[in-house]
Amino acid sequence: MPASKITIKHNKHCIHPCPDDKKIELLKLLISQNEKANIIIVSVEENDDLKELNSKTVRVMSDKELYKDKDSTCDLLISYNLPTKAIVYMSRLGSATKGAIILLDSKEQKQLYPIETLLGRVIRQEKVEGFEHGDLKLTIAKEKPVAEYKFKKDQEEQEAKDNKPKYDKEFSDKKFDKFDKKKDGKFDKKFDKKFDKNKWDTPKPKGKKISIKAIKPKED
Repeated sequence: MPASKITIKHNKHCIHPCPDDKKIELLKLLISQNEKANIIIVSVEENDDLKELNSKTVRVMSDKELYKDKDSTCDLLISYNLPTKAIVYMSRLGSATKGAIILLDSKEQKQLYPIETLLGRVIRQEKVEGFEHGDLKLTIAKEKPVAEYKFKKDQEEQEAKDNKPKYDKEFSDKKFDKFDKKKDGKFDKKFDKKFDKNKWDTPKPKGKKISIKAIKPKED
C-alpha cells in the first residue's frame, strides 16, 4: 500500500523498544490501557502464545490471515514483530484507522529501515518503563532515510546547476578587485605577473608602429 493511502497520523504511529521475552507482558499492558479500542495484534506467523489475548475487542492475526481478510479494520494496530518485506507492513497499516504501534526487538532494526523509507519519514520511538533493552541502545535513525535524502540532495544540486548563469559579471568584478597592485607594478606574491593599470585604462593607438633608429654624426 502506498504511503499516501495511510490514514493514521504521524503522532499516532510509534515504536516501543522491547526484547522478545517481554513482548507479551507489554501487549497485556497496552490492551489494558486501550480497553475501549478495537485492537488487532499482527505477527509474521501464527503464534500460539498470543492466542490467549483474543477477546471481544482484541483479534490476533498473522500477516497471511490479515491479507485474506482485506475488510478487517481496527482502531489500534499492534505489530508483535516485523515482516522481512516492508510492503507487507504497509499492508498492515491499511487496516489501522487511528493508531499503530511496533514492538521492536533490537535484532529487528534491519527490517525497520525499509519501512521508514517507504513511509518517507522516521517513526518516533517511545520507551515504556520496565520494558526497555537495559543498557543496550537502539540505533534508530533520527533523520530522514538516506535513500530519500540523497535523491532530494541530487535533485537540488542539479537544479542549482541548471539555474546558474554562464557568466556572473558581479562575481567577476569582485574577484578582480581582490588583487591589489603594489608600488613595483606586480601582483601579490601569489600572482607573479606584471600589471599595468594604464594598459587597461588608456585606449590603444591606431595605425602602424614605425621604429626609427638614431643617426650617428659623421666623423671629420
